[in-house]
Amino acid sequence: QERMQNKNTLALAEKIRFEREQSFLEDREGYRLRKDMDEDFLEFCKEFIKSPSLTKYTRITLKHGLQKFMDFLSVTPRYSLYKKNLKMTQLTVDMVAAYVEYLKENGTGDGPPRTTAHAQSVSFLQGRECSCSASAPVGCGDAARCRG
Repeated sequence: QERMQNKNTLALAEKIRFEREQSFLEDREGYRLRKDMDEDFLEFCKEFIKSPSLTKYTRITLKHGLQKFMDFLSVTPRYSLYKKNLKMTQLTVDMVAAYVEYLKENGTGDGPPRTTAHAQSVSFLQGRECSCSASAPVGCGDAARCRG
């Protein structure tokens, strides 16, 4: 019984050590723990907007952009179930592409064309793995297997 307790204690210690190493790497080199991907993207954005390091103009611009994205989620039937809670793992290339189209159709002034052109040129999701295959990029196109 003591041997089993020692094994459990060692396993717990290794887990704690791994989490601390990951946290250290995150702070030093920008790495992320996998559990961070389970966070709510919308809540993350709201908290980021409150950052004191942002200028007032940047804060207003980001808040407006987030509101537009939340409006997009509300009015798009395919994505309306995410209007209150969108985990980072649920954010897909298809969703971003649909949002770009939404901005093109519903945007006014000079902002949306520049914003959508930039969004298309910077594919921030390209490095993510597809959930149907370890080697395919997100949104691999295989609708029968691919969830992402």
